[in-house]
Amino acid sequence: MGIAAVIFDLDGVLIDSEGLWNTARRDVALNNGGRWSSDAQGEMMGMSSTEWSAYMHDELAVVTTPSRHRVQGIAAARTTAGAVVNFL
Repeated sequence: MGIAAVIFDLDGVLIDSEGLWNTARRDVALNNGGRWSSDAQGEMMGMSSTEWSAYMHDELAVVTTPSRHRVQGIAAARTTAGAVVNFL
């Protein structure tokens, strides 16, 4: 029996995804009434999408709901990555 599925966590093991997520989250913050600080990326590094979306709402004053800007952030990361990364 062959391999049925493979799941990779985008934590920099296979590709350097931190820059992609930084760009996506910054764009979501600035496009939704929030602000961006120089330490925001470092603060969110290693957080789950639920954690970073709450951080963006609470600390960066993003006006949309955490669940909404989490969806926007993932969509922006997908667009930025293009054909390099497939999100399931």
